[in-house]
Amino acid sequence: MFASVPKHANAETWSVDRFLAASRLRPGGVIAYHSALELQGYAYSESFDLQVIAPGQPAVLAAEGFTCRFIKAPAPFGDRNRSSTSSGSIVSRTTDDLRSPEGIVKAM
Repeated sequence: MFASVPKHANAETWSVDRFLAASRLRPGGVIAYHSALELQGYAYSESFDLQVIAPGQPAVLAAEGFTCRFIKAPAPFGDRNRSSTSSGSIVSRTTDDLRSPEGIVKAM
C-alpha cells in the first residue's frame, strides 16, 4: 500500500486516513457495519476499531491509531442453498408472502 503526503504537509507527522488504509489492506475489502455508518457521518459514536468485510480468514490487525477487524461476509438473506431442516421464516418484500418451514403463507 502506498500513500503520498501532500506537499504542504510534514511527512514526519502526517498520518493516512484510517478508513482509506483499512479498505486497502486486503483485496476486495469493504468498510462495514458501524464503521460504514461512521464513514458516512451517521454513527452515534466514534470508534477506532474498523470492521472490514473481506475474503479470507477473519483476523485483527493493530495499526498506529486504529485496529482493523477483518470479517467474513455474512450469508445472503434467503439463501436457497440452506438445508431444508432450517427453522425460521423469510418475508418476500415483493409479494408479501411469508415463507416458513411449513410452507408459503399469504401475508394479511
